[in-house]
Amino acid sequence: MAVRILFIFVLMSVVTTACDEVPYETSPLGVTSIVNHTVNQTQTFKYHKNKLYTYSSKGSAGDTLADMIFYYRDGELISFSSDSTKRSYKRSFIYKTNEGTVDSTYYFGLDTLGFVDTTYLFSRRVITYDSNNKPVSVSVKDIDTDELFTELTWSDGNVTHLTYAVVSPVSKLIVEDVDVEYDGQSCIFKSDDAYIYVLPMDQLYWVSKNNPAIFTNDSGKRTNTYVYNKIGYPSSFIDSEHKFGVTYKELR
Repeated sequence: MAVRILFIFVLMSVVTTACDEVPYETSPLGVTSIVNHTVNQTQTFKYHKNKLYTYSSKGSAGDTLADMIFYYRDGELISFSSDSTKRSYKRSFIYKTNEGTVDSTYYFGLDTLGFVDTTYLFSRRVITYDSNNKPVSVSVKDIDTDELFTELTWSDGNVTHLTYAVVSPVSKLIVEDVDVEYDGQSCIFKSDDAYIYVLPMDQLYWVSKNNPAIFTNDSGKRTNTYVYNKIGYPSSFIDSEHKFGVTYKELR
């Protein structure tokens, strides 16, 4: 009897040790919400067939700040709609050219019956990629406005330098020129290429594989401080001004 008990104890010890040595594995995580607790603003992300399907941003009063729906063909993003109301919406069509990946956004005005009665080209964005399929520049030109331009420098899967500028026919105003260091953990926005259409142009360092942690520019340094879940994704973080909470779903 003592021998049998000893055998069971040894077997359980082996199983426990083996389990302890196996790392926690999971499919990539897609962010489902980011809550800015400081200003009570919520961003929500939903997925279909493991691809980003809808994005929305709401203010503290529940007012809609942004809304987007993404459309795919054979798993490839081909267009997205945004800023939909009862009287209008925008639709962006994505295509490849010698310039890079282009999306042309059209404004559609609706009459009282819901039929389109006004259409015009609202803006045009061009994203250029390097040989590793990493975006190195993003240009957006709205009608009757100056061009917005972001340039990205990459190293080891991360954006290490970002320049964001407003370009007119006669001048170029540098708004942000920053070096970025990273935390070595899984980035909130690493799992879907469509995030590049959601992120602000002066924050496209978030398309990196790791999370931005230290920012250095002419004004000095600022930092992001993270708390991580057991899979190594941030569950919350604090920047120089705001506190955020982050949730995810597993993408299979």
